Amino acid sequence: MPDNIKVLIVGAGYMGREYAKVLKALNISFDVFTRTKKTANIFEKEIGVKPIVDDLDGCLNNNSCNYSHVINCVNVESLAAITKTIIESNVLNILVEKPVGISYESVKKVYEYAKKFNANVFVGYNRRYYSSSIRAQEIVNDDGGLLSVNFEFTEWKNKIDFSKYSKDVEEKWLIANSSHVIDLAFYFAGEPEKFHFYSGHNIEPSKDIFVGSGITTNGVYFNYFANWDAPGRWGVELLTNKHRLYLRPMEKLFIQNINSVDITEVKINDELDLDYKPGIYNEVKDFLSPAPSNRLKTIDDQVTSLKYYFEILNGK
Repeated sequence: MPDNIKVLIVGAGYMGREYAKVLKALNISFDVFTRTKKTANIFEKEIGVKPIVDDLDGCLNNNSCNYSHVINCVNVESLAAITKTIIESNVLNILVEKPVGISYESVKKVYEYAKKFNANVFVGYNRRYYSSSIRAQEIVNDDGGLLSVNFEFTEWKNKIDFSKYSKDVEEKWLIANSSHVIDLAFYFAGEPEKFHFYSGHNIEPSKDIFVGSGITTNGVYFNYFANWDAPGRWGVELLTNKHRLYLRPMEKLFIQNINSVDITEVKINDELDLDYKPGIYNEVKDFLSPAPSNRLKTIDDQVTSLKYYFEILNGK
């Protein structure tokens, strides 16, 4: 890890605290910015670091700070606007919590800003970094590649307190939250190229039933479903000519051999996923490296992904 790294975490809520735990473990110098004294007090009590409660522009443009990297983990409605503010301050290495923005237009604006200022903007889809996901990719590679993928992104809608969010976020919960699963599935399989997407209602007005299928740019066949008013859970299944791999729950990996109905758990080294929020340690380490891997999603990729996220949401 380079010696000249100094990170600013923007947002002292739950995710800000999780990122801070990792930065402390990596012995990385960091500050934290928040807009409210309440979150600042909670953060200081749990992490032992006193956040800055001030004007963000002043914080970013203070010459004594000299941040090399910023992690943006504010609320979903503010992510895009705050990211543009960070880019304008000429801090050019930025990790933004998914999905960057709740509309395609807002994310496209961030992309355009990144290009204008030559900024490196990445998107925090931490399930790509689960120990289970990394081991699954190794098995897929050893088997000669992926043939097909099935995935489910059922949300427990009756358990979500939507009063904490705007109506726009509620109606686009697939973008704001379920995209974690969709992103991981297509990270393995490649972007959709030929497809049929359908969505509908159990209960008006929000869409809550989703089904679809197609073929990706890598020639991998895929299908998915979700019904947010019925039992279900997140999961991804990866099929090769030797194995079916189950990421359900996504923190664990199970395997089924060809010509067998037995399903067994694959032993994985998941110590970091137990000590920290799963995936975050390796994601942050990749982000802070001199040359982040292609596992770390770019803002360019997210602009492309949002086109089909919205097609999955809106269906036909």
